[in-house]
Amino acid sequence: MAQKLSTEAEWIGKALLQNAQLYRVHWENFHFDYPALVLIDEKVTDKSDNFVVGDLVHLKNAEQSIKWLDAYEECGEQFNQPNEYIRKEVTVQLMTDQEASQNFLASTYVYGWPIKDSDGNFVAPVREIVVAGDWLKFVQKTVENYADKPLIHPHVRPCHPSLL
Repeated sequence: MAQKLSTEAEWIGKALLQNAQLYRVHWENFHFDYPALVLIDEKVTDKSDNFVVGDLVHLKNAEQSIKWLDAYEECGEQFNQPNEYIRKEVTVQLMTDQEASQNFLASTYVYGWPIKDSDGNFVAPVREIVVAGDWLKFVQKTVENYADKPLIHPHVRPCHPSLL
């Protein structure tokens, strides 16, 4: 999937999605973890911890790429309902060294299943929140923590949640 996306997309840069959180999903019968992006309803300040960092890419042929990306994420009416992921348009901010950064309208895949139950406990397959909202840093830190132990997982599910 990552290889196919790399041929069909042009990387623009790292982007920040405000009013969002990231969670780690783990199924017992899979050998990898993957991220779940959740949008938060309340508006928060720019200094909030409720943000997610991702890659902003330009799809060279968006219509064609979206078809296989939707199929990969099992997003759409042809898949079991409710879908685990729902494609949504969001406004992201390109992360640059300059004070003024550019906003982009982007498509991304938002987690469509419950995160927590009425008691505030995580609902399986969700396991934990990804602090600082950066999946790649989270995975890197997890691997470093287990450097001296046998590592069964997580194998990274590539490019999700990519901000498209």
